[in-house]
Amino acid sequence: MSDVVWSQHPSMRSRAGRLVLWTLIALWIASARWWLPNLVQSLPMLEPIQPWLTTIARWSWVALAIPVLLVAQAWIASRLVRYDLMADRLMISQGLILRRMDNLELYRVRDVHLELPLISRILGVGDIVLDTVDHTTPQVRLRGVRDPVKAFNRIREATEASRRKAGIAGMT
Repeated sequence: MSDVVWSQHPSMRSRAGRLVLWTLIALWIASARWWLPNLVQSLPMLEPIQPWLTTIARWSWVALAIPVLLVAQAWIASRLVRYDLMADRLMISQGLILRRMDNLELYRVRDVHLELPLISRILGVGDIVLDTVDHTTPQVRLRGVRDPVKAFNRIREATEASRRKAGIAGMT
C-alpha cells in the first residue's frame, strides 16, 4: 500500500450556512415564550386557542435542541467520510455500518478543478472536482476541503505524476 500524501475529512465549515439558519429558526421558536403571550393579548381573535398557544410557549425551549442535534449530525456525517491521497490513487471511504471505500486510480483522471464560492472562500473551504474516464464514477467531488488550493495542487501534481508514470501525456 502506498504512503498517504494527503488525508482529510470534510470540514464542518462547509455546512456553516445551514447550521446558522437552523440556529436562528430555533431561537425564534424558543423565544415564543416571550412574544406569544403578547401576541394573544394584542389579538383578541386568538382567545379561543389561548390554552394551546400557552402550551406551545411553555415548551418552546425544546426548540433549542434542534441546532444541537443538527450540529451533532453534521459532525458525525463529516467524520464518516475520509479522503486519502496516495501517490497513485485517491481513496474515499464513507459510512458507519456499511463502510464503502472507492478507489480512483489517478492516471484515470482527465481534469481537476476547484470550486470556491464566495462564502466558501471566506470560510477557507472548497470543493475539488475530478473528471475521470471511469464509467462507474465519471465525476468525483471532494466536498468541504480545508485549505482547498493547497489540496488542489497536491491532487493535480499527484495526478500528473501518475499519468506520466502510466505513459499518458498531460491532462486533457
